[in-house]
Amino acid sequence: MLNEGKKYNENVWNKLAKNIDWISKYSKINDSSFHKPIKINWFDGGELNVSYNCLDRHLENNADKIAIIWESEDGLSTKTITYTDLHKKVCRFANVLKSQNISKGDTVCIYMPMTIEAIVAMLACARIGAIHNVIFAGFSANSIADRIKDSKSKLIICGDYSIRNQRKIPLKITSEKPSLF
Repeated sequence: MLNEGKKYNENVWNKLAKNIDWISKYSKINDSSFHKPIKINWFDGGELNVSYNCLDRHLENNADKIAIIWESEDGLSTKTITYTDLHKKVCRFANVLKSQNISKGDTVCIYMPMTIEAIVAMLACARIGAIHNVIFAGFSANSIADRIKDSKSKLIICGDYSIRNQRKIPLKITSEKPSLF
């Protein structure tokens, strides 16, 4: 299949797309042109929900199976979460987002360490149709501010700190700097 895909074969993409649950099926796989005016359009007319495809569709047969295995940076700690538990957390957090007046099309910045909670935030955004913008913890306050402003984010979801190379990198303190707003 990889070799077929490299040939830009629409049949390969069509086969792969059949593994996804679509809200509305696409009418055309690829309608793109790299000549001016450049136009990139995949799965034209298709509509799906990533959160549903990552979670809900697995609940019937895999509810108690592990959905995510998380490992700490140093490899000393691991956490797992089942599809059922992840689904519950995502639905709860989607309701939290809605309670903060976040809705379809709004942008939410996620400034968190690489954890299960960050995945919950991403899937909750997708579930309600919000756009999520993950911000790398190594950026300066000015770079973070640029990303928040450029994406027109309505909300920042922030962790207290992230760990890189066994060092704590403060996130919350950085996100509270006046230059961000």
